[in-house]
Parts: sequence; C-alpha cells; structure tokens
Amino acid sequence: LAAYFCLDKPGIPIGPITVDAVDATSVTVSWEPPEKDGGANVSGYVVEQRDAHRPGWLPVSESVTRPTFKFTRLSEGTEYVFRVAATNRFGIGGFLQSEVVECKSLKTVPSAPNRPDVLDVTHEGMTITWQPPEEDGGSQVSGYIIERKEVRSERWMSIVKNPVTMTRYRSSGLSEGNEYEFRVIALNSRGSSKPSMASKPAIAMDPIGMHL
Repeated sequence: LAAYFCLDKPGIPIGPITVDAVDATSVTVSWEPPEKDGGANVSGYVVEQRDAHRPGWLPVSESVTRPTFKFTRLSEGTEYVFRVAATNRFGIGGFLQSEVVECKSLKTVPSAPNRPDVLDVTHEGMTITWQPPEEDGGSQVSGYIIERKEVRSERWMSIVKNPVTMTRYRSSGLSEGNEYEFRVIALNSRGSSKPSMASKPAIAMDPIGMHL
C-alpha cells in the first residue's frame, strides 16, 4: 500500500513570545518551534515588527535560523508588537504575535551628588569636594560638571571646559571679597543628573593671620 503524506507549510510557532531583554533601542525575544513541521524540516523563521499604534508590518528578517531574535534600531519610548513564522521548503507558516512591548532603557541618569564642601579658601581660589551620587542609574558615572555663582547673582556658570573625573576641584580666578557658591552635576551614558544642593557660601579671602 502506498503511504500518502500531506506535505505542507509548517505550523505556527509555539508561544508565547518571550521578551528576554529590553533596552532603549532594542528588544530580544524568543519562542518555541512549531509542533508540526509540515513534513519538511523547519529551515528558519521570518520575523516582523510594527508600531503598536499603527497598521502595517515591517519585515525585518527572513533568514533567522534559531528561535530567538534581537530587534534593533528601535525608537526609545515607542511601543512595538513583534511576530514570527516558521518556514520550510513549502512556504511560510502562520504567525505568532507578541504582546505590546515598550522600548525603554533600564538605565537612567545618576542621582544628584551630595552637597559639596568648600575647603582651603584664599583670596583668589577655593577647593570644592563632594561624594559620588548614591545612585549611578545603572551606568557608571563618567565625570562631573562644577558650576559656580556669586551669592548675589542668580546665574550659575560652568567652571570646567571638560567634565572632571575626580571628586575634588580647585576653583581659581576669584575676586577677593566676593561670596561664592558651588554645585556639582554627575554624568553617565544616559545624561546628566540634577544639580546638587549649593555649597555653603564662602568669601574669597585669605585666612586671618596668613600674612603675619
């Protein structure tokens, strides 16, 4: 007796689609191969994406060989839906669709550094020291911006051309007798923290008895 096999496209992959990793511009997903291969080995998968709030699927790849895929070049803050179908030599099977996934980074900007201290005050300079922020936002602090203003002014000005990596800085070129405040901003790969509290005001003057 002749045996007849129904050769066909593969079945739908087994869900659900699992979201394995999410970042600002990428999402990694995985799934299980279909139960029915249609009588021919599954040769790969087709993956597509779309904006969750717009119609129209965008084909991303037709040659995914393993049941996992990293979607890249996504827009941070956008919600996406992904779908996947298995392929064999008879064609493309049905699609398995994901839930809505928001593309967002788990990393944030650092918390504000603590209030800086002012040391070694003279008529033309003073040293500012501070502690690193308590929270780095999941991304290493890469440097600090130091800002200065005269107490009688409202305007803060950065006093460093490039971020400093140490937690102390000597501010020079002050005007003797003027009163100054300082604040510090921490930086990481996600951006800049809120400014620290302003330091206690300090007057640019030599310690009493320095010239004796």
